[in-house]
Amino acid sequence: MLFPPTQVANLYVGPLDNPPPLSLVDPEAPDLARFPRYRDAYAAAQVAWLEPGDALFVPKYWWHHVSSLDTYNAMVNWWWGDTGAGLEKANDVFLTALLALKDLPPGERAYWRAMFEAYVFAGDSEATAHIPEALRGALGTMSPSFRANLARQLKMAFLKGGA
Repeated sequence: MLFPPTQVANLYVGPLDNPPPLSLVDPEAPDLARFPRYRDAYAAAQVAWLEPGDALFVPKYWWHHVSSLDTYNAMVNWWWGDTGAGLEKANDVFLTALLALKDLPPGERAYWRAMFEAYVFAGDSEATAHIPEALRGALGTMSPSFRANLARQLKMAFLKGGA
């Protein structure tokens, strides 16, 4: 059973700081009174039936549940494609954002939500079109040397903060 990444809120995932995160819902006997949004995840799910020797490619960030119809079976997961390291590892950045932003007052959280939406997730250059390319810094295309300098700057900031 495969769930697209858009269903993460309907899968009741937790805890996030102890990877890999798991859904708290039992897909074979879901408690819909406790997990009512799971209905939406189930409606969006896709099912694949595999025979001995079959393999299934699960796209990155898709959630999956596997059950066997036989007494004995084997399953192998091969996680690949996480190229980030250090300060560029998305999961660590996500946990840092939780640490820094989650408990801020609502007005401050709204500000940071707008900043992330405009400069990280928008995917277009509308928010930076007014800045000449040569002056965009971290908001522009980052060269390897710029990325390295930014990583050093952030490491120093984390060290000063006791992180």
